[in-house]
Amino acid sequence: MVETRERAKPARWRLKTTLWLDVTLLVSVCALPNVSFTGLVLHEWLGLAMVGMVFAHLLIAWSWIATQSRRLFAQSARERVNYFLNLSLFGAVAAAIFSGILISQKAVPALTGAKAAPGLDWRWDTLHQQFSDAVLTLSAFHLALNWDWALAAVQKLGFPWVETVRERFCRFREGSVKVVRVLSRVALLSVVAAAFVGLTALYGGSVRIPLPNPSVQAEKLNRPSAPQVSRFPEFLGEAWVVAIYAVGGRLVFRLRLSRVSRSEGPPILLDLH
Repeated sequence: MVETRERAKPARWRLKTTLWLDVTLLVSVCALPNVSFTGLVLHEWLGLAMVGMVFAHLLIAWSWIATQSRRLFAQSARERVNYFLNLSLFGAVAAAIFSGILISQKAVPALTGAKAAPGLDWRWDTLHQQFSDAVLTLSAFHLALNWDWALAAVQKLGFPWVETVRERFCRFREGSVKVVRVLSRVALLSVVAAAFVGLTALYGGSVRIPLPNPSVQAEKLNRPSAPQVSRFPEFLGEAWVVAIYAVGGRLVFRLRLSRVSRSEGPPILLDLH
């Protein structure tokens, strides 16, 4: 009994860490498109913080990533769609962060000590907006895929009185093998991210983007550095967009981590079984 309880502690700590990390990522995804709400300084630093949060999210899910990658061509059509949806989200995040770094006016100059460019690179600014929109949409589909897990995690952690034993956070076990594994996974993720960054750079260097109209240019050049609480409704609007896409992915495309049971009926538009 005591041994079972001790084993449950790391599992509960991992679940809580993963849930709060995912909630932070979701809130960040909803907040980042609204520069007027967050202010330019918070927008850029939060965008850079996304690098660490995304890598942590993927390292926690590494077992699933490794298993799905090994079985990629032996999986069902639905599982392959789920895999490439997640890969597309990673690519969109890498592209959005890379393009954001190229047009940074606050965070990157503060880190490098370089002077901020006097104006915006409108081509990369437009691409950055497109990549950010893609991240928002794909994040909603990702939420739809993991809806069952998220609901179960909230139920388990949000109602601790159901549990008979109060569990403590477990301590990280340090070991050379685990450190090497984490570093190798970070290296692999970095290689994949670098590939997406390279493709983004090639695309950004070849595409022709028309200049936005003068009013849009003036608005972006004069974005406030401090958060604007008055723009909070825009943040809520982005959250609604995520919710709508998530519901659409859940009900219309039947996005699941596992196969849909027959009791749920056929998909509304597509049969991905």
